[in-house]
Amino acid sequence: MQKLLTGLGSCACALTTSFLFRPGALLKAYNWYLRRRLGVVVRYSHSGSYRFCYCSPGTPGGATPSVLLLHGFTANKDAWLPLLKYLPRSQHVVCVDMPGHGGTSRTGPEDYSIEGQAHRIHQFVQTVGLDKKPFHLGSMGGDVTGVYAARYPSYVFSISLLCPGAVLQKALPNSQVALLDDCGHTAHQDQHRKVAKLIMDFISALEVNSKSKLLL
Repeated sequence: MQKLLTGLGSCACALTTSFLFRPGALLKAYNWYLRRRLGVVVRYSHSGSYRFCYCSPGTPGGATPSVLLLHGFTANKDAWLPLLKYLPRSQHVVCVDMPGHGGTSRTGPEDYSIEGQAHRIHQFVQTVGLDKKPFHLGSMGGDVTGVYAARYPSYVFSISLLCPGAVLQKALPNSQVALLDDCGHTAHQDQHRKVAKLIMDFISALEVNSKSKLLL
């Protein structure tokens, strides 16, 4: 029993030390665990010498459009993992590391402007075959998503802007506004189940309509 308690104490000490001095290592281990649990595999695609890192659960070509999720500044594709478990297993979802983030290439400042990122994301869309059918585009904040939808409208079925910078009083034509209580820092990190349901309900409602926006 004493050896068992000593072993548990050593493990607890190691975890505490890792959390204090190497929190990134613990986060990577947790994200690895989530990916394994969800059956999500990290993949790579290339546009010339430029590399994109992404994960893509689900099967394309289903009853609903594919969903491409863009994370916010300083995050990476793993930021969407807690949300994925509340989406239907059959739903095709693509989570990509934005330019200069995660496993995606780091290049010059021209790729880090809003328009530069939108251009790179379009390259990614083409490399993984998302350009074959209009897809749903969701993101934190929404700057890149808004520019992408404006520049490449024929590729976009609908968009979701999670926690956008602007505060809207009412829905725009053919759109919805959902205000979530007790969100904490960000909606997609604190209200996974509700955000997943809102996105899927919105996409389903739009199947007989045209392009729209969902603002959370």
